[in-house]
Amino acid sequence: MACDKIIMDSHAVLGPVDPQIQGENGGSKAAASILAVAEEKGTDAEDATLIMADISRKAIAQMEELVCQLTDNRQVVEELVSGRFTHDYPITPSKAQELGIQVETDLPKEVYQLMDMYPQRQRGKPTVEYVSSRFKGEVE
Repeated sequence: MACDKIIMDSHAVLGPVDPQIQGENGGSKAAASILAVAEEKGTDAEDATLIMADISRKAIAQMEELVCQLTDNRQVVEELVSGRFTHDYPITPSKAQELGIQVETDLPKEVYQLMDMYPQRQRGKPTVEYVSSRFKGEVE
């Protein structure tokens, strides 16, 4: 977001920057979801939920402030921070453009050749990773 334009492969994705709050059990939860539960339950919510809601409110405000420093596009701030999307929602180049982010997908073939020189180690669990152009057939 701290740029004039994002250059990304047409198959690449971005992700939201919605705050995730660390829970007592080690897992994380979306700040926006914690606020929704606290709002629904009101004062009947457990103390721990109300504390998490307070932390969530602060986390969202802090992230909004940061993203506002990086871009003056209010739509980008709202869409990427608010929790409208789940944290793992893939933002494609066309979706990013809909949000008002300037995206270019025409990468020079040298970028793919450079990436081919640095294969990623397989970690044994699903993850987002670079797929060599050899498999896409786009660069010879």
